Amino acid sequence: DDIIRRIPIIVTGNDFGTMYAPLLRDGRMEKFYWKPEPEDKLMMVYTMFKENGVPKEDIEKLMSAFPGHALDFFGALRSRLVDKSVIQRITQYSDGPRDYLKYLMNPKNGEKEVSELEIEVSLPRLLEEGYDLSKEQEHVKNIKLSEEYQKHIS
Repeated sequence: DDIIRRIPIIVTGNDFGTMYAPLLRDGRMEKFYWKPEPEDKLMMVYTMFKENGVPKEDIEKLMSAFPGHALDFFGALRSRLVDKSVIQRITQYSDGPRDYLKYLMNPKNGEKEVSELEIEVSLPRLLEEGYDLSKEQEHVKNIKLSEEYQKHIS
C-alpha cells in the first residue's frame, strides 16, 4: 500500500545553472526548450514599447543593434527607462524621496494632482541605454560576479 503518487511540477526560467543538479538528470525531468522565431520576438519587444509610441521599424533597428540578446534584456531596458523617469521626478522635490512620498500621500490644496509618469522613449535613447546595459552585463560576466555570489550563499 506504499503507493508513491507522482505530481507534475512545472518550472520555467532563463538559467537553470543554479538548480539542484539531480533534478536535471535525464529521466527525472522532461525539458522543453522554447526559442521564439525572429518575427515572434520582434512582436514581443514591440508590444513592450508600443504604449510609448515606438514604431515597429525602430524596434527592428533596436533588436539588430543587440543581436543575440534574450527577451529579458529588452524588458530590463524598458524597466531602466521607467526607473530613470521615476528618479527624475523624485529629484524635483527638495528632500527627494521623503518630500515626494509626503506629496503622494497628502497633496496640499492647490497643488496639481500626480500626473502620469512621462517616459522618454526614442530610438537614440533606447540605443544609448541598451549599450550601457549591455556593458554592465558584460562587466558582470567578466568579473564573474554571479559565481562569487553563489560561493557565499552555499
